[in-house]
Amino acid sequence: MDFFLHQEQARKQTGLLVFYFILAVVFIILAIYLVVTFLIVYAQSKNSSSLPSEQMDFTMFWDPSLFLMVSITTLLIVLLGSLYKSAQLATGGKAVAEMLGGRLISLSTKDLNERKILNVVEEMSIASGTPIPPVYLLENESGINAFAAGFKPNDAVIGVTKGCIEQLSRNELQGVIAHEFSHILNGDMRLNIRLTGVLHGILIIAMIGYMMFRSLMFSRSSSDKKGGGAAVIAIFGIAVMAIGYIGVFFGKLIKSAVSRQREFLADASAVQFTRDPSGISGALKKIGGFSIGSRLITPAAEQASHFFFSNGLSHVFFDLMATHPPLKERIKRLDPSFQDLNVKTYRQNSLNTVQNSSFIGNESDAPIHLRQENIILGVGKPSQKHVDYVEKTISNIPKKLIEFTKDKDKAHLVVYALLLGKNQTIRQKQLEIVKNYNERTDSVNECHALIDLLPGSAKLPLAEIGIRSLKEMTNTKYEQFRKVIDSLIHADNHVDLFEYAMNRMVLRRLDPVFRKQKQSIEKYHSIHSVLPYVETLISYLSRSGTKDTDKMEKAFQDGMLRVTSMKTSLSKSIDSDDVSILDSCLTHLSQSVPFIRKKVLEACVYCVMSDNRVTVEEGEMLRAVSDALDCPMPPFFNPT
Repeated sequence: MDFFLHQEQARKQTGLLVFYFILAVVFIILAIYLVVTFLIVYAQSKNSSSLPSEQMDFTMFWDPSLFLMVSITTLLIVLLGSLYKSAQLATGGKAVAEMLGGRLISLSTKDLNERKILNVVEEMSIASGTPIPPVYLLENESGINAFAAGFKPNDAVIGVTKGCIEQLSRNELQGVIAHEFSHILNGDMRLNIRLTGVLHGILIIAMIGYMMFRSLMFSRSSSDKKGGGAAVIAIFGIAVMAIGYIGVFFGKLIKSAVSRQREFLADASAVQFTRDPSGISGALKKIGGFSIGSRLITPAAEQASHFFFSNGLSHVFFDLMATHPPLKERIKRLDPSFQDLNVKTYRQNSLNTVQNSSFIGNESDAPIHLRQENIILGVGKPSQKHVDYVEKTISNIPKKLIEFTKDKDKAHLVVYALLLGKNQTIRQKQLEIVKNYNERTDSVNECHALIDLLPGSAKLPLAEIGIRSLKEMTNTKYEQFRKVIDSLIHADNHVDLFEYAMNRMVLRRLDPVFRKQKQSIEKYHSIHSVLPYVETLISYLSRSGTKDTDKMEKAFQDGMLRVTSMKTSLSKSIDSDDVSILDSCLTHLSQSVPFIRKKVLEACVYCVMSDNRVTVEEGEMLRAVSDALDCPMPPFFNPT
C-alpha cells in the first residue's frame, strides 16, 4: 500500500477512535445514571410504605439535575484517567518500554545477541530513511516478542524480549524488525499510544467500582450494624465495576479491530522490505512451537497488548478480543505450504549466520539515473536491496570511524570532520573554530583523513550512526555543539547541499532530545494554502542544482507543474544561501495533511530530476526535505 495512503488511514482511524470513545462514554453515563436512579427509587420504596408499587412509573426514573450531576462526574473521572495515562506516555516510546520493564541496550555492549539486534536495527533504519531508534531489552521475558512504540519516528523505540534475540536467527530477526518498522513508517505507533490512554480512562470506572466493593468487604462488620446502606453501596460498587468492564470490553473490540488488520499489513510490508517471507514466517513458526510462545509475564502486558509483534497475553477470553490474528492464519498467508507448528523443525535456523549479499550500489559519486515515479513510490517502502546497500556501505567504513561514532565523548568530532571543507584555507579556518571551543583538532583531523577515503554516499549514514551517541550529551555540551556546527557550515559564507542536509538531519534528530518542542498540528488541508511555501522551496532547489539560468527555470517549472496548473515564474529574490527561508518553508509544509505532503515531495523530486539524474548531494538534499515532511525516503543507489 502507498505510504501516504497508510498515513491518511491512520489519521482517519484516530478520528474513529475518538468517535467510539465518545460513544462508549455516553453509554457508560446512561448505565450509571440508570443504576443510581434505580437504587434511589428502591431505597425510597423501602422507606415509604405509603407509596404503592402500582403508582411507580417511568417518570420516577428521570431527574434532569441528577443526570447532569452523573454526567459531569463520569466525564471528569474518564477524562482525568485518560489524561493521567496520556501524560505518563507523553515522552513517547521510551515511556512504553520502561512501563514494560525494558532496559536500554548500550551501544558499547559486548553481548553477541545484543550486538546482533543493534546491527539489524541500525541497517534497517538507514535503509528506510528513519532515525535509528534506541533498542530496549525486556530481559525478564523469555517469550519471543517485540514492539515499536512512539509518536513519530523521532521518538520511536524498538523493544525486544530476551527470548526474541536468543531464539531467532539474524534472518528471522530481520523479519520481525521489518514488521515493527512498518508500524513506525505507517503511523500505527501514535494510534497505539492514544488507544492506551483512552482505554485507561474507561478502565478507571471499573477500578473505582472495584475499590468501592473492596472497601465495603474490609468494613463488613461495622456496615452490618448500620442496616441496609451497606447493601446499597455493595450493589452500586458491583454495578459500576460491571459497567466499567463493559466499556473496557468494547474498547478492546475497537483495539482488536484496528490492530488485527494492521498486523496483516505489517507482515506484508515486512516481506516487501526483506524480499524473504521465510524470515518473518520462521519467527512465527518458532513462536507457535515454543513452549512459552510469545507470552509476557509483566503485569503491564495487558495495557500494551496491541503494541506487540505477536499476542503477549497468556490467554484471550474470546478470539474476538484478540489483538492479533491467529498465528496459523498469519503463517499461512506468508507460507501457503505450511502444515504444522513444530519448533524443532526450525531449530537449525537459529544459528547466528549472516547472509551473503552482493553490493548493488555504486561507490562512485556519479549521478544516479532513476525514474521520478519510483522515488515517490519508494517513500516509506524500503526493500532488501536498500538493506544490502546499507550493510555494504557500513562495512566499508573504517573501524576507527565506527568506534568514534559509538563513543559518546567522541561522536561529535566525527560530525565536525564531516563538515570540514576541501579548500585548505577554509579547512584551516574551520579547525581554528574547533580549537576555540577547546575541542581536539587532532582527532578531527584524524577522522577527516579517513572520511576523505569514503564515497559521498557513506557520509550521512556515518552521521546517522553517531546520532545515538550524541543523544547522551549534556544540555550545555549540546548547545556548544550546535554553535560549532553552525560556525563550521558558515565558515566560507556559503551553505551547499550537503551542509544543509547534514545540519537539518542532525538537528532534527537531536533538538527534540535537548529542547522543548511544540507539538506539530495539521493545519493545512488544501494545496492552495501552502502554494507560497512550495514556490519558495522549489525556487531554492532549482537554484541549488545548477548555475545555468535556463536550467533553473526548467527545473522550477517541472516542479511547480506537479502542484498547480497556474503559470508561475522563478523568483529572482531567493538567496540560496539563506537557509532560514528554507527551514521556515519546511516547518509550514510539515503541518500539511498527507496528500499535500505527497504533492510537495513530488514537486521536489521532479525539480531536482529535471535533468533526468540526481547527484549524491541532490539525493541527500531530497532525503533531508523528505525527512522534514515526515516522509522517510530510502537511500539512492544505481540499480543493477
